[in-house]
Amino acid sequence: KTAHKLLVLAIAALAADARLSWAEAAAPAVEEVLVSARKRAESLQEVPVSVSAVTADQMAAAGIRDVADLTTLVPALVVTTNSNPFNTSYRIRRIGNEGSIPDFEPDTGLFIDGAYRSRSGLGLGHLADVEQIEVLRGPQSTLYGKNVTAGVISVRTSAPSQTFGAMGELTLGEDALQGFRGTVNGGLTDRVSGRFSMSGTQRDTIQENVVGPDADDLNQYALRGQLLIEPMDADRKLG
Repeated sequence: KTAHKLLVLAIAALAADARLSWAEAAAPAVEEVLVSARKRAESLQEVPVSVSAVTADQMAAAGIRDVADLTTLVPALVVTTNSNPFNTSYRIRRIGNEGSIPDFEPDTGLFIDGAYRSRSGLGLGHLADVEQIEVLRGPQSTLYGKNVTAGVISVRTSAPSQTFGAMGELTLGEDALQGFRGTVNGGLTDRVSGRFSMSGTQRDTIQENVVGPDADDLNQYALRGQLLIEPMDADRKLG
C-alpha cells in the first residue's frame, strides 16, 4: 500500500510539472518597451511618468500617417488642425491652446530627435522613417524646459546603420491626392553610415478662380539626411 501511494504521488507530481511547463510555454511573451522619457533608455514599466509609446509597427498597423492620427492610439491627446499644418495645436488632458497663435507659446512641447520645435506645424507632414513616438502627459519642465505644461510629444527617427536597406511607398486617392515617402540606408565607409528619407503630398486645387490663381491646393515636401560617424577603436589607432 505504501509503495502504491508513493507511485500515485510521483505520477501526480509529474502531471503537475507537465501542466505548469505547458502553461508557461503557451503564455504569450510580453515584449519589453524601451523609452527615453527621462533622457535615458529604460523600460516603460520603470518610468514614474504617464507615458504612451507608439512603435513603428503599431503605426503601420493602425494606418497612422502623421501626428494628427496619434489620437487613435494615445488617450488624452487632442490634435486640432485644418488644411494648413501651421494652424495645428496639441492638447493633453484638455490643457493647451485652441489654435496656433503666433504670440502664444504652446503648452505641449514637440521634440524630434531631442530638438525642440517652436511651432507644432513643423512636426506635421508624413511621418517617414519614424522609429517610435512617446507622449508624456503632465508637466515636464524639469527635463524639457519651458512650453511643456501639458506634456511632451517626442518623435524618434531611425538612426543610420551599416546594413543596406530601402523602402518606398506611393499613395493615391480622391481629388488627385498623391503621397509618397521613401528611405535609403547603408554604410558609406567602414565608419560612416548614412540615412536619407523623403516624403511629400500633392493635391489639386479645390477652388478654381476665374481671375487669378486657383486656391486650396496642398503641396508639402520634406527631405531629411543623417550621418553616423563611429570613432576608431583604440586598438586600431595603436596598430
